[in-house]
Amino acid sequence: MRAAPWALVVGACAAATPNTRILFGSCNKHDMPQPLWPSVLERNPSAWIWGGDIIYGDYIAEWLPKVLFKPKGPAYLVEAYDRQNAVPGYDELLARDIPVIATWDDHDFGLNDADATLEFRDASLAAFKAAFPEADRGQAGVYSARTVDLDGGSVLVVALDMRYAKTPYDGPAGDGDFLGEAQWAWLEAVVDGSTADAHVFVSSLQLLEWRRGKAENWGRFPKAKARFIDVVARAKSAVVVSGDVHMAEIAGARCGSKLLLDVTSSGMTHSWARQSPVFPKYTVAPILTNGMRLAQRLLPFPYLLKDEGSGRSQNYLGLNFGELDFDFANGTLTARIFSEDGLELQHTFALAALGADGGAACEPRRARPAGLGERDPFLPLRGDHGRGHLRRAAPRPRRLRQGVPRAAEVARFLLYPEPVRGLPRGLRGDAPRHDGEVLAARPQARGERRRERALVRGIAAAVAEELGRERREFRGRVERRGVAVVLRDELRPAEEPQRVHQGPEHGPVAAGAARAPA
Repeated sequence: MRAAPWALVVGACAAATPNTRILFGSCNKHDMPQPLWPSVLERNPSAWIWGGDIIYGDYIAEWLPKVLFKPKGPAYLVEAYDRQNAVPGYDELLARDIPVIATWDDHDFGLNDADATLEFRDASLAAFKAAFPEADRGQAGVYSARTVDLDGGSVLVVALDMRYAKTPYDGPAGDGDFLGEAQWAWLEAVVDGSTADAHVFVSSLQLLEWRRGKAENWGRFPKAKARFIDVVARAKSAVVVSGDVHMAEIAGARCGSKLLLDVTSSGMTHSWARQSPVFPKYTVAPILTNGMRLAQRLLPFPYLLKDEGSGRSQNYLGLNFGELDFDFANGTLTARIFSEDGLELQHTFALAALGADGGAACEPRRARPAGLGERDPFLPLRGDHGRGHLRRAAPRPRRLRQGVPRAAEVARFLLYPEPVRGLPRGLRGDAPRHDGEVLAARPQARGERRRERALVRGIAAAVAEELGRERREFRGRVERRGVAVVLRDELRPAEEPQRVHQGPEHGPVAAGAARAPA
């Protein structure tokens, strides 16, 4: 008996659909456009992971003298989850019965940078478990574990709760905790009892990059970070996925003979290159975007991987979601980052090499920087100083006038946690470094001080130049069209221009020409 032609077509499509991909994303404002869901569905995920900030339950009440967030309350959280479930594209993902594994971060917990002292944390917990019933096992928190069966093997996805039991940052240095003892005991039991072929740990905060103490990450609590890495070392073929930072990154550290991988996807509705339309943030969006792009290019993010073919940094600032593609037959894992236009980042790793060696120190996996040949960008070009390289990377205008001190403050803010005024005359030797480690107070070598001063001046020059250009353009628009018309247009979201980006393995790729398999 011959099968109907349509049956053959359906059977062929089903056979061609891979069951190897776990997708993930974070930082998703439920009341903003969500353009990535069609691309997510095209990837045919075997599971979807929420890495935190699924919805936003707070708002910015004050901008000056500092940004102040206020909560909207538990009732609003319930409403926001309902609105998110009805978003076109996401509702189709739910209708397909694709497993959804979720954890929260600060904004869906209820307040920016919140911890266990949040007054309505139990009401927030109830709202989350109502939205994700599979996360409700009677535990005090939203941590969970679920096995995803893929072609050729299984993956245990362990979602951590970094908020419900988190201690405040103002406690004794290094002694804080993200998880709480109950979750630590659960985590160790889950890992020790696992028979999965690979493990994915979902952390709403980045594990590796310290970012000079200017952002939330595991490095804020070094003892908790070391404890977590020791647990990861007991898991077979382990990888960490994270969110929070409104950009995408692929980072790695050498932990003994293993590679500890931290794949970040953050910014499904707003990111460093797609600012939310909130006044006055949207009016200075180009400055924020270019400032972060410059920081990613010049500042020492030691764990950020480089593509070994093109030398391109594994970092993307636009709207994005992530993908882990497990090929158990060949023993590989491919980490990918996608935008609306297609593939942006891609890196393939041997599954057997992923994880950490218990008790081993984790060191950055440095690679060749883009466009600099074999040179490390923070080594001097000649003699004892590196100003020549830094000035080429960020040329300093001849006349900066009053823009220099203000821009230098921005530059120092990116480099060091302590506030400064004006251009630096000397840099402290006890400035915090990555991993939360504070070097002993000591005079820095003359060459090191010169290189760091040159780095500050290079960033300051570029920031000042950008500020001046934006100011001139804004004044010109006001003079031509009037301030009311200009402000109205500034608050209206604009489309991103067509761009050409560097493909991770194949050279220049026109936007929209994704290299990933269908």
